Amino acid sequence: MRLAENDRLQYMRIHLSLMHYVGIKEKMLSKEITIEKFLNYPIEEKFKVRDLIYQKTEYINSFTQENPYQLSKEDLSIAEQFKYFKKARFWIPKYLKNYAVFLDDKFAYGVLALADPFERVVGDDLPLMVEAVLLPFKDCIVYDGFLQPYNISFGGNIRASINDDYNEKKTKYGIITTLPVETNIKEQKTTDEDMLAFYMKTASSREQNWGKIQEIIDKSSVLEQFYYQLCGKISSRKLKKTIKELGISNYYFAVYDDTIIASGKTRAELEKQLHQMLPKATINSLFIFKM
Repeated sequence: MRLAENDRLQYMRIHLSLMHYVGIKEKMLSKEITIEKFLNYPIEEKFKVRDLIYQKTEYINSFTQENPYQLSKEDLSIAEQFKYFKKARFWIPKYLKNYAVFLDDKFAYGVLALADPFERVVGDDLPLMVEAVLLPFKDCIVYDGFLQPYNISFGGNIRASINDDYNEKKTKYGIITTLPVETNIKEQKTTDEDMLAFYMKTASSREQNWGKIQEIIDKSSVLEQFYYQLCGKISSRKLKKTIKELGISNYYFAVYDDTIIASGKTRAELEKQLHQMLPKATINSLFIFKM
């Protein structure tokens, strides 16, 4: 979940040079202050210089054009991509094997740590809110070296809501692992059926996202039928337990919402009953399972 050491050193060389450049341009540093001396400045002073990079992004262009630190072409190319930064307050809901997940109001990002793993930097009591800047670096995303955590206490409902938000963003767009975002999401395709299945996944999700569920099923009769299929599938979990307790096996059952409306020894027998009993639109709303 961290950059390889050679990549970390390359990133630090580029970003520190950019900070030093901006500090001198803004007259926050005298020209006599070398990068080595600036490296030992208090974090508060470096933080002020760092913020100016994202307030005045024209410095990124002039830095790569002037190349005052004689950086390589690869270094300059990396620095040029810093203009695609993401600065925000993020939730960190999970540490995964390959990266930490950062959530903003639109996307979930997979972010690599620098020298120390995130557990050492901000702890492992998740979810956690941080203020951060995410930067593209080669084929991944890193944070720029400055993290400001917020000490917020919250209950189980908020935790569940943040986790649902993470799962929704992951379902819609995947986890963004490069910047700019458009390079990740242009091939991500999520259908209304995908989102409906996601919102219906748990009782808490159905309650929290009922407005979104209603919005989807109002779009077409096909989506409404799919909704009732999902309802039947959810109900079948409890129904299967009852059927098993009764000792019934090798039968097919058709469920509408939470009610079994027909059964048959074979699927063909069941479907024959259904066509005799119901209009086609209702049949398309049924969930069929076998015990």
